[in-house]
Amino acid sequence: MRGLDNILLGCDKINDLRFSHENPSVQKCYQDYFGSPLPHNSHQLLHINQAAWEMEPLVGIVPSKHR
Repeated sequence: MRGLDNILLGCDKINDLRFSHENPSVQKCYQDYFGSPLPHNSHQLLHINQAAWEMEPLVGIVPSKHR
């Protein structure tokens, strides 16, 4: 697995919100700005190329719910 894959899987394991459609902030954006699911402007603003990310591993950082 690539490094970014490991980081994203680690984030999924420790976070309560794993899916964007369940995120209250994303739901509010759709209600207030985008309107319907999957309009063109939401695709341009929200969908990204994860392969282009450069992230350092989060070594030693423990989320608050695991402290």
